[in-house]
Amino acid sequence: MGLTYRERRERRAARREEWADKRDAKSEESFAGADRIAEGIPPGQPILVGHHSEKGHRRDLDRIDRGMRKGFEHRNMAKHHRQRAAGIRDQLDRSIYRDDTDEAERLRQRIAEREAERDRMKAINREAAKIARAHGIKKRTGHWLHAMTDEQTEKVRAVLVEVCKKVEATKREVSDIMAGLKYNGTLGYPSYALSNLGANIRRDRNRLPAAERRETDRARVREALAAERAEEAAEAAAEAAAAAD
Repeated sequence: MGLTYRERRERRAARREEWADKRDAKSEESFAGADRIAEGIPPGQPILVGHHSEKGHRRDLDRIDRGMRKGFEHRNMAKHHRQRAAGIRDQLDRSIYRDDTDEAERLRQRIAEREAERDRMKAINREAAKIARAHGIKKRTGHWLHAMTDEQTEKVRAVLVEVCKKVEATKREVSDIMAGLKYNGTLGYPSYALSNLGANIRRDRNRLPAAERRETDRARVREALAAERAEEAAEAAAEAAAAAD
């Protein structure tokens, strides 16, 4: 059987990382070569125009310049390859492909994680609405943070601090809540965030039955191949025994 799409992408990431290591080695080699040449030139030594050393001095300076340029070129390419490899691996962590052998299990796990995330968002919104009412302001403030008066800002900040403490918000949740207020004028998660998450959950649920069928088909193929190999091994053993008689 050929490689899966995930395996091909993993190979591509590994190849990028290998290229980055080679570029790093070449970079260090270029810098070291330039340093060795520079060590032969006394600090502050000017080019002695007309002297027999002029040509060699200029040649050494040119070699130092080329070595440093190559060193930085290799270093930049190493950084480029590592960034590309990191991007591929990040995509692999977030993606589920049709030919993944554990596609169905990955989908079930992602659905469960997203449902838990949605429940958490709803709980934070309920707490934000309750605390906002206690402070005499609406959950949907109708103002963006930069457009509020100082009094409104202080009141809203007090609500946010209380909400975050009450729900023991993580750093990411605090950032999301602040973004909701800053860009949507909402205390808590905006409705579109919940809608988008719900759409992603439905998409995975709709995809799951086909993934389970593919998983069953792959299991049947594996069983058939195993049975065929066992039969061939038994026949080979029988033929070997017959030949020995």
